[in-house]
Amino acid sequence: MKIDVEKAERDRINKIAQHFSMLDGFNGYMTKYRVETVLANCPRGTLLDIGSADAAMAEALHEFYDRIVAVEGSQLLIEKAVARLPNIKNIEYVCVMIEEFETDDRFDVVLLSFILEHVEDPVAIAQKAATFLKPGGTLFVMVPNANSLHRRVGKCLGLIPELDALNATDIRQGHRRVYTPDRLRADIVQAGMRIEREGTFFIKPFSNGQMELIDRRIADALYQVSFDLPGLGSMIFILARRG
Repeated sequence: MKIDVEKAERDRINKIAQHFSMLDGFNGYMTKYRVETVLANCPRGTLLDIGSADAAMAEALHEFYDRIVAVEGSQLLIEKAVARLPNIKNIEYVCVMIEEFETDDRFDVVLLSFILEHVEDPVAIAQKAATFLKPGGTLFVMVPNANSLHRRVGKCLGLIPELDALNATDIRQGHRRVYTPDRLRADIVQAGMRIEREGTFFIKPFSNGQMELIDRRIADALYQVSFDLPGLGSMIFILARRG
């Protein structure tokens, strides 16, 4: 299933890669909770990490999976990952646009970790991702939540006009949309997937910069409390299988 990629899309991803890292700032801060969410919901075995950036998730998950294939469209981010992780032998790197990735291998888990908010056609990407699953395999999707507590506070303060509006951070990171749970659910179903589990995680009451200053014990508590406050977490996850 090959999807044509225009030059503008390649240029766009390369431009974002000049300043983007999953290791820096709030992205790095959140890796712990994203990994815990994957491990709490997904089986082990082999994992395909689509849109791996500089392999922060692959690095954190490599001890739990027999084999990880990290697919990333930016040569710069791949090179950074390879240079940083020379001793991890069960991560394989493939530099190719997601839309053009092909393999005969099939995986126990295909991970779309904060990818669908970036791409031009999220339904097509989810459909393609599903083709790499073993029979009964798990598609695991995570995206930011438009209905989160911090966006509700931002709207109340007049910082964003609507909950799903793109803010300055979204634009800098190359987001094209901010998902509500309903919108993400609709895209995954349209991609032909059967949703088996979904939810939100990590209550985020403050801005990224403010959150980075909080004691990690408080952050751990905000992660745990998020399960008592469904819908308000800053991140959405969906576990789905081929329908």
